[in-house]
Amino acid sequence: MYGKVGEKVSCWDYGQGKRYAYFPLTKTVAMSELRRNGSGIGAGTPFGYAEGEIQMQLDRGGELIRRREQRDQMDVEIWEIAGPSDDGIAMITLVIDVERHLPIAAEIEHTSEGGRTNWSTAFKYPQSGPSSIYDLGVPRMARVIDRTMVPIGTPGDEPRAVPTPGQPPRSKQVPIDIKLPRPMFVGTPENFRVPRLAKPRGRPRPPFFAPPGTRNVALGKRVSASDEDPIIGSAELITDGDKEAGDGSFVEFGPSVQHVTIDLGAEHEIYAVVVWHYHKQARVYFDVVVQVSDDRDFGRNVWTLFNNDIDNSVGFGAGTDLHYTETNEGKLIDARGVRARYVRLYSNGNTSEAANHYIEVEVYGR
Repeated sequence: MYGKVGEKVSCWDYGQGKRYAYFPLTKTVAMSELRRNGSGIGAGTPFGYAEGEIQMQLDRGGELIRRREQRDQMDVEIWEIAGPSDDGIAMITLVIDVERHLPIAAEIEHTSEGGRTNWSTAFKYPQSGPSSIYDLGVPRMARVIDRTMVPIGTPGDEPRAVPTPGQPPRSKQVPIDIKLPRPMFVGTPENFRVPRLAKPRGRPRPPFFAPPGTRNVALGKRVSASDEDPIIGSAELITDGDKEAGDGSFVEFGPSVQHVTIDLGAEHEIYAVVVWHYHKQARVYFDVVVQVSDDRDFGRNVWTLFNNDIDNSVGFGAGTDLHYTETNEGKLIDARGVRARYVRLYSNGNTSEAANHYIEVEVYGR
């Protein structure tokens, strides 16, 4: 099975149990394993997104209803499950060809305060098709990265961070001191109609605990960016310690998917990443992905800490994290003590404009 949006290409080889993904930004092809999960459906059938939604509902206590019927002179099994999502109610339906044990249709209906949305697809299995990812326009000179031995969090996703063995228990940890900038909304916050948007907490963020000695190890460190010629400011502003929202405190990069990379100078145990995109006004940034690695090219040993890219625009798989509204608190991402030297952050415009912004990124580690 394959999917293609512009230059971004993904292929799932269910015969070999492999996934191939081409990332045009880095001109690399990542090869990873397709894994089974606890639902028993497995990665051997190509409906990973709906499968993941079903597993999430099962984990939340939902009941899976299965029934048999005939459609177009074909014996099919209908799988249905409904239950709470992060911001509403989700109803998932799968139609499976009993004889071949293959999905032929999938539908997800999501209802929230923002309205109702539907996602549906039909699966077809032609006798012949592209023989490889290169038949879909991927350059044959693209570098292939083998990630088949890297732990995978969900089928087709990037590796997720794992706690460092021996990490102190919560009782021996201390709250880290995160200095917040002044709140500075200019104008009236908009009523965003953004799917999967986190609800405002309505109170200050609770303290975040980490081992003693944890500090902001990104302060003053070198920053590189996919956009080497920012519209406003420079990449150095991202780690200069200035988190205020005024003019001269932020960098503005061009539209579309952009990323910045912070070199911490050495490998650290990372417990939290806090990012301030732009908090002079309320807005939501899209396709926010935060990754860490011990490889400056992010070609191996890559862990994804946060991903709210719901439609796989960036190319690392559809994320399950929520969109959020920018405030002076920034967005705190729990890194759970993963060891890495490099931190990379992606974004893809916002609710106000197509450009990408950063005021500050702090990385708390030791």
